[in-house]
Amino acid sequence: MAGSGGIVRNELGGWIGGYSRNIGISTGFHAELWALKDGFIMCKNCQLTTVDIELDAKSIVDLLANPHYSNSVARDELISHIPLVQIRHCYREANNRCADVLARLGARHDRDFILYDSPPVDILKLMSPDSVGLYYDKLCHEPAVAS
Repeated sequence: MAGSGGIVRNELGGWIGGYSRNIGISTGFHAELWALKDGFIMCKNCQLTTVDIELDAKSIVDLLANPHYSNSVARDELISHIPLVQIRHCYREANNRCADVLARLGARHDRDFILYDSPPVDILKLMSPDSVGLYYDKLCHEPAVAS
């Protein structure tokens, strides 16, 4: 079961809105595309003129950066409505933990799509660290060997 989710913040890291979607049985790639599409629609509806998107799905970042990308729907129907869009890759450890929680919520809820005007209680404690770029190292470090 897959879910997608995302968060839109202002330039100071404050909440503009969030969303989650229940996708059903799917791949991670498909879930990332849904999250990106929903995020673009939300930005368009909020009439944002500058959007900086960070994705931990490098394959999608590379796909959208390719000028020979054959599916023009993303460019024509979504990206073109926002004057300045920057899409860049970030590593999973540095990605927005709030978006991860929203995606997990999406996989569990019964409705297809939920729009959040305010942060759900599940992510309140994550809002501040995420907005200033703090992240938790998820790598497993090898313990030091005593000599």
